[in-house]
Amino acid sequence: MTSDQVLYNPAFVGVENDLLEQCHQWGVKYQPPSDFEDKDGTRNRRRRIRRAIRERTDPLSCNAERERRRLARESKRCSDPAGHEASLVADSARKRSRYQSKSPSKRRRDDIDGESTTSPGRGEPMDIDGS
Repeated sequence: MTSDQVLYNPAFVGVENDLLEQCHQWGVKYQPPSDFEDKDGTRNRRRRIRRAIRERTDPLSCNAERERRRLARESKRCSDPAGHEASLVADSARKRSRYQSKSPSKRRRDDIDGESTTSPGRGEPMDIDGS
């Protein structure tokens, strides 16, 4: 279906009219569908509108839900804030040292005696200016 067929589909129009009425009833700004909106965009836009309406209708449960999510995020972190910060610093230092060191394949290879493996005739820089 093209976007025009979707916009004039009775089921689509019915859901949009219901959302429009609820937005007017609860004082939520209605966001109409765009011409280039796909199914995911429609679902996300309707979800944002329904969440705003739910926050207006029952703010206490929305605040409780928000608090529950915040606590769930914090429980994934370290319970000690100072310990959490210390672990972040140690982790970033470990990553920084890992990325700054050259890998073994990029290091200059030395022969057994510790001297460079390049021969003196080929490995020395050219003397361009004659000094």
